[in-house]
Amino acid sequence: MPWAQGVGRSNRPAPTNGINDFRDAYLDAGGEFSRTGWNRATRVYTTLTDKPTKPSYLKRLIAYPDKPRNWASGTDGLNQIEKISVELAKKPGFSNLSFVILRPADLHDQFRPGYVPCAIGGDFKFRGGRIDLNVMFRTSDALAIGYADIYYMRRLQMEVLGLAKQRTMHVELKEGEVGMLNMYLCRSYIQRTRTTKSGVRMDGLEAANSVVRMIRAHQAARPREHP
Repeated sequence: MPWAQGVGRSNRPAPTNGINDFRDAYLDAGGEFSRTGWNRATRVYTTLTDKPTKPSYLKRLIAYPDKPRNWASGTDGLNQIEKISVELAKKPGFSNLSFVILRPADLHDQFRPGYVPCAIGGDFKFRGGRIDLNVMFRTSDALAIGYADIYYMRRLQMEVLGLAKQRTMHVELKEGEVGMLNMYLCRSYIQRTRTTKSGVRMDGLEAANSVVRMIRAHQAARPREHP
């Protein structure tokens, strides 16, 4: 599960500096909203434990509960990341580099409100020397979870490219870089208020405004590129 540990195997510098640089500042600005959301997202992206509150995304990616028709009845699930990296290594321009996280059965299970995965599925495309990742979300808690989704999907994007580079004989892929991460949100929202277990009431809009100010300050501090 190296991708879940944030290990990119690209030979080039990891293109996540813009995300990583202000992680701590983001969590400080967002307060309890962001810190709680980060911890929840980290669990589903980096552990194999399914819980009544949300199934493991990592488990869905490396052990999806399904099987091809010609497989034996007993399997440990489908390793979608392995399959994608193998196909990418063999045929960099391949169009069938897709994965899913949501299962139709999730809509029937719904052990608790919010159980159904927010991430539905995604698709990789290697074009022009870069690998792009497109992901669809049925909903997104922009303040609490949005940043973590970007962070971990970017890590997944890096890992798939790294795994494919280890296997490929194609020079273009060996020299490939991480491209765009496009996230399509069917719904996005900010929770207006939240009360902690200790009874403290938090203002979501105030926290969101703090995050926006932090992002603008971070952008202003970055060196400008000259043509």
